[in-house]
Amino acid sequence: MGITTDSYKESVRKLFELGLINEEEYKFLNSVISFRNIVVHAYAVVERRVIEKIMKERSYRKILEIAEKLREKAKEYWDP
Repeated sequence: MGITTDSYKESVRKLFELGLINEEEYKFLNSVISFRNIVVHAYAVVERRVIEKIMKERSYRKILEIAEKLREKAKEYWDP
């Protein structure tokens, strides 16, 4: 699709601007990126209850749903 970016958040913003993800998905992915940064860079202590909530609600599955949606849109783009 010819999209280049310098950061995860910029990638998500471009997907949203291009209409490839909706506002709810945009906000969700930004929260995932923020969470990742906290964990990877040790910006803060992650509370156990936050991890338990993510696991209990299985909200991590939404990432796969969004990825599948983007894969389908890419197939339409590359193989109309």
